[in-house]
Amino acid sequence: MIEWTKRESREDEVPALIATIETKRTHQWDWWLCLSEVYGDLEQAEEALAAAGRGLARKPHELFLLDRQAFLLSELGRYQEAIATCQTAFDDGKQPVRLQGREAWILMQSGRRQEAWERMQALSESEPDYYFAHSQLANWAYETDSWDQLKKASQRMIALNPDDFESWGYLGQAEEELKNPEAAFEAYTRALRASSSYLFAARRKAALEMEAGKLDEAESTLIRIQFHHQNSFIVADLLALDLKRCNRELNQAIHQRWDELSSTAHELDEDPFHYVDFTFEKDKLTSLYDILLSEKAKACAFRSSAEARAWGRRIRASKKRKKLLSQTLKRNFHP
Repeated sequence: MIEWTKRESREDEVPALIATIETKRTHQWDWWLCLSEVYGDLEQAEEALAAAGRGLARKPHELFLLDRQAFLLSELGRYQEAIATCQTAFDDGKQPVRLQGREAWILMQSGRRQEAWERMQALSESEPDYYFAHSQLANWAYETDSWDQLKKASQRMIALNPDDFESWGYLGQAEEELKNPEAAFEAYTRALRASSSYLFAARRKAALEMEAGKLDEAESTLIRIQFHHQNSFIVADLLALDLKRCNRELNQAIHQRWDELSSTAHELDEDPFHYVDFTFEKDKLTSLYDILLSEKAKACAFRSSAEARAWGRRIRASKKRKKLLSQTLKRNFHP
């Protein structure tokens, strides 16, 4: 009931549900773990921490509660207490693998990046089946553009869970950055087999197909992902596809796609036009870009503020800035 209530955005009903259960379950440590997670989902960190503490009062060496408490203390910026929780003494004198991983994660959160990286790497080598270590190394490698490390970590995650679509996505990005487009394409394909709605893999797969001149395949990839997502960047990808087919001349398809792009950007409050700027410049089609924008400015037909800002950027990049700006302002339109 609590889970359904949260899902339906009826959080105000949760306290009454908790009270109904609490009198019957307070002696059970796993109730307090569950309650801590409920409070965490409600973004009530102090209450979540208190619940974890009450669970540990009943079972002081419960691994999941210790991990939960350490996580919450770290989220509250209480790093030394979080590390001390991870170092709770056990009868055999050994620190459980789960708490070793959590401690390394806390070191990263507290800014001790090199120490955290070294500890997590050592843990991934000594515990090759410990998924958390590989996933954290993958996240950190991605954040620091360490593509060799990302490839290695993602391959280990895939070995443990071949159906993890995000791991295939990580591998695809690593292979792409390492200039292995065929391997990247295969990884993105596998990611989409695992999850047909994975937007990142679909867009990157389509980009590789376009670069290889496989325009029909790229279009199929983008249209399929549109069934799952309403996203202006997919429309921008389709515009890039239309540009590759247009033989450097504007046609009706491009005008229609442009209108669709601006309308979608306005509806979703997104700004895909920085990406569109790059696409036109990369393909050396800035003259077509200028024509499209100037036509919209002349007719006062911008459909989104993002499109108007794109026109402002083109004015700034032009050698005739004053003339274009004057013409635009005379139309009572302010990009």
